[in-house]
Amino acid sequence: MHVSRMMFLGGLGALLVGCGGEPQNGASADSVRLADSAAMATTTAAKAPPRVEQVAEVTEQAPGMLAQARFVPLDAQHIAQTKFPTGTVLDGTIERRGGDLVYTFRIKEKERGQVHTVLVDAMVGKLIGSIPAEGAGKP
Repeated sequence: MHVSRMMFLGGLGALLVGCGGEPQNGASADSVRLADSAAMATTTAAKAPPRVEQVAEVTEQAPGMLAQARFVPLDAQHIAQTKFPTGTVLDGTIERRGGDLVYTFRIKEKERGQVHTVLVDAMVGKLIGSIPAEGAGKP
């Protein structure tokens, strides 16, 4: 019984050392870290305005295509935006291309103003690629 108490106290001591030891200024170390992270978040938030997500309306090439897709339009849009993260999604369509069910999103680049069509597989959620949109000339 005496040995098990010593093991318990030894384990407790190791736990206290691992957690940073004694609290500082009467406050726990976790609350100090939490206060620091909260202060950092407010100063960071003050520097950058909150980003508003723009959700594109997705039209169907034929009725019932959205019901066949395994990925919802919003998830497909997020995948498409990985190609042009600062771009603006203009619109989206779900259609069949080469026998595959795909989402197509028109995204306008912020830097150059060029419009691209980005393709996302609607069944597996994979980015297929992008092509310059038809009639989208360089500014």
